[in-house]
Amino acid sequence: MQAASLMMVPRHLPGWSATRVHMVIAILLSAPMLVLVAFLSLVDTPWLAFLTRDDTSHPPHWHLPWPVLQWAVTSPAGYLTLFALGMLVVVPPFVLLSIWRYRNQVLPARDVTYVPQVGWAMPGQARLQPPLPQRWLGQRRSERAVSLVLLVVGMLLFVALVGVLLAALGVSGRLLNQLDVQPCSTHYGCRPWTDTLKRVLSPGFFVGLALGEWAWAWWLRRLEGTSGVWFRYGAWMGGNTLYYVRQPGVTSEAATAALARVSPTHAVPYVRYIFFFVLAWSWYAVLFAAAFLLDTWLQYQWLPG
Repeated sequence: MQAASLMMVPRHLPGWSATRVHMVIAILLSAPMLVLVAFLSLVDTPWLAFLTRDDTSHPPHWHLPWPVLQWAVTSPAGYLTLFALGMLVVVPPFVLLSIWRYRNQVLPARDVTYVPQVGWAMPGQARLQPPLPQRWLGQRRSERAVSLVLLVVGMLLFVALVGVLLAALGVSGRLLNQLDVQPCSTHYGCRPWTDTLKRVLSPGFFVGLALGEWAWAWWLRRLEGTSGVWFRYGAWMGGNTLYYVRQPGVTSEAATAALARVSPTHAVPYVRYIFFFVLAWSWYAVLFAAAFLLDTWLQYQWLPG
C-alpha cells in the first residue's frame, strides 16, 4: 500500500480527478476574496488613515483613545491582522462541515477500474435509490425521529438568528442616527466612518467555503495514498457521484475495507446536512451581528484633536 501511495496519477485515466476538481473550485472561490481583501487593506483603510492623519501642516484630526485600536482600524497591517484573527474564529466550522459533507460520498463511490467512462452512470441507478422521504429523513424509525427533531431545531435556530441580525441592525441604525444628528465640528470636521469589523467578517463566509474545498482536496489526496485508489468524477464540475479507479496491485476488497474506515456505512439523511449547515452559519451570523454593534460602539469613541 505504501508503494501505491507514491504512484503518480496516470494521464490516460478516464473522467476528471476529484482532487483537482475541488482544487479548481477552491481557487475560483479564493481569487475574488483575495482581491476584496487587498482592496479593503490597500485602498479603503488608507483613506481612513488620511482622515485621522497627524500632520503639522494641517489641522489636527480625529483619533481613538487607544493607540493599538487606532493602528488596527487605520493601517493595512492592522486590517490584515484583524482579518487573520477573524478567519481563525469564523472558518473552522465551515471546514469541518465541508469534510463531513464530502466524506459521506466516499464509501458509496463506485469501483470503475475496468469500466469505460460511458458505462459509469448505470441506467437503473436512480431506481435503486430509496424513496424520497427516506433520503430526506432516513430509513429506520429512530433515524427519522432524530431527523424530524433536527429539522424543527434547525428551523427555530434559523428564525432566531434572523431575529438576532435584525435586532443588531435596528440597534446599530438607531444609535448611528443619533450620532448623525450631532453637528460636525467646524475645526475638525465630521467623525470618520468606521465599519472595520463588518469589513473583516464580510468575506468570512466565502473564505470558509474556499478553505473547506482546499481541506477536502487535501484530505481526499491523503485518502488516495492510504487506500490505493484514484478518485474520479464523470463530469468536470463533479456532481454528487464519486467514482474510483484502483491503483495497480490493490484488490477490490482491500480498497473497500480502506474506504469503510473513513466513511459512514449508510447514507446520511439530507435533513442532517441542512441542520449542520445552519449550525455552521449560526456562528458566523452571531459574529456578524456582534460586528455591527461593536462598529457602532467604535463610532462613538472618536475624539477630536
